[in-house]
Amino acid sequence: MTSTISLALAALGIVFAAFVKGVIGMGFPVIAVPIAAQFLDPQTTVVTLTIPAFLMNVVQALQGRISCDTLRRLLPTMTLAIPGSIIGTALLAKASGSLITCILGVIVILYAALSIWRHRFIIRPSSERPIGAFVGLCAGLIGGATGMFAPPVVIFITALQLPKASFVSAVSLCLIAGQIPQLVGLVGFRLITGPRLSLAGLGCLISAGGFLAGMRLQQAISPQIFAKIVLVVLLLVGLNLLRVGVMGLW
Repeated sequence: MTSTISLALAALGIVFAAFVKGVIGMGFPVIAVPIAAQFLDPQTTVVTLTIPAFLMNVVQALQGRISCDTLRRLLPTMTLAIPGSIIGTALLAKASGSLITCILGVIVILYAALSIWRHRFIIRPSSERPIGAFVGLCAGLIGGATGMFAPPVVIFITALQLPKASFVSAVSLCLIAGQIPQLVGLVGFRLITGPRLSLAGLGCLISAGGFLAGMRLQQAISPQIFAKIVLVVLLLVGLNLLRVGVMGLW
């Protein structure tokens, strides 16, 4: 049985992740999943965080503006994210906890390292559709198994050089495309149990609190400096997850 202390620490991680999302506009699953995974089993972690992450993405998708042309450019990514998410959710139900922890660690390390070093990818218009489809499939596989759809999606959409007003909505729409079949898959594979659903409900409540607090402090804190601090912490968390996962496999 999960101890009270473990639940409290995981809850603090979720609040922190939601706060970061309120300040910089993204990053909830990328931060919350690796933190919570150190105190909860992988399946419980994904179920607990997928529902609040989905609700946040719906809010951001509705708040922003996105053109029909941008939606057309994102269509291959959103389409391929659906089967990828289904396969990834199946992997979540079958794979060992240590293997999933290793995957989490590698994803977080790559995402944090690329973000810290500000690596920029530029995609030619002729390559957008095949690359977008590949990114959608990868995001679905990764997200279905770990709850973290964002890293490949954010890198791809950044490379598209979309206007700032469209960026958050574009990311949210792609994430929603993967999260809907993931939620269906979680039900189909019977990974959503009563206790996990209760934790997900609690996750929604504490996420809302952290998100609102982050929004209120957004003007007082420099997002650039805060984001750098978060990425360094995220890199350390990813390295620790990889260490724990490798030790578990051995």
